Amino acid sequence: MSTKAQRTENFDLSWMDRFFHWVDKLPFHYFWFYLFIYLFVVLSQHLAIWLEGVLPMGEFAPVILVQTVWFVFVSTFWQFMRRSGATALVNFRPALQLAQREYERVRDEFLYLPSRTGWGFTIVGIVLLPIGLPLFDEYYGPLFSSAYTKYSTLILSLIVVGLNLGAFYSAIRMLAHIDKLYKRVKQINLFNLTPLYSLSLFTSKVGMVFIIFVLLNLITPYVMGTSDPGIQNFYTLFNSITALLIFIMPLLGIHRRLEEAKAQAVETNNDLIENGFAQMQSLVKAGKHEEVSKWRGSNSALLEYRQELNRISTWPLDTATLRSFVTALFVPLTVWSIQQLVNRVIN
Repeated sequence: MSTKAQRTENFDLSWMDRFFHWVDKLPFHYFWFYLFIYLFVVLSQHLAIWLEGVLPMGEFAPVILVQTVWFVFVSTFWQFMRRSGATALVNFRPALQLAQREYERVRDEFLYLPSRTGWGFTIVGIVLLPIGLPLFDEYYGPLFSSAYTKYSTLILSLIVVGLNLGAFYSAIRMLAHIDKLYKRVKQINLFNLTPLYSLSLFTSKVGMVFIIFVLLNLITPYVMGTSDPGIQNFYTLFNSITALLIFIMPLLGIHRRLEEAKAQAVETNNDLIENGFAQMQSLVKAGKHEEVSKWRGSNSALLEYRQELNRISTWPLDTATLRSFVTALFVPLTVWSIQQLVNRVIN
């Protein structure tokens, strides 16, 4: 790839990917960059409304604190997804057995958006933004009497709507691409599944981001005073199921292939075991007892091999990944359950 990171050998990069490449080159972790953006927006907008007398000096507006999280969250999510995907693909590469040029083509298609796609989502975002303007007026209310707060929010929204569309399209595209990557695996080694685990770790991370999305959806209405239990329940259930599907669905294809490979290995081994016992029976009948011990050793090895085959999971994920995802999934569900309990007690 070009060191300028403006294009790959296959297509021009979207402006979003060029921006993320620039952030990656910063001398510190991208998290600190987005935290700086968050603090800058929050403090500058509050400074404007304080100086203009919209709010008393030192009083913070919950809507600004929360909405700015959403502005920054999308970019952070996309950057995290690209980095995690790149790491997963590097770890998965031994299973692909591709030449360097072909691997780079696969990598670029997996990680990046073409320039036209990026601008397409930006244009759609510009078209959709006016639809949300009444909501901004409702949420921000008198805060929009500050010209800086109003126009900086609208400019951010203009950028973020396109980023939102691009991020979710990119996530779906990458997850759909995982099945294609698994299909490129020509030979499965049941005793070396580590490369295959790397992609399940990636799907679990993307699923966990959607779990964070659930938490933000639970917290935001309470902070902004716009809580609607029916809508909250729908989003909690919908996004929790989405997170689970994101984790599991891309793995189904390779799961079936692993089942087939394991079943074939077990069947072949069982045939050898059956043949070995048949040979020993023949030797016993022929009175050649001294040769039975040779076959007994071979059959013991085959029986041990069968035990090892039975221990192999046909899901391409390790226990730690599964445990981390399930634990993360229960966090928003626990928060949601507590909210339901509190609401019932209050009502």
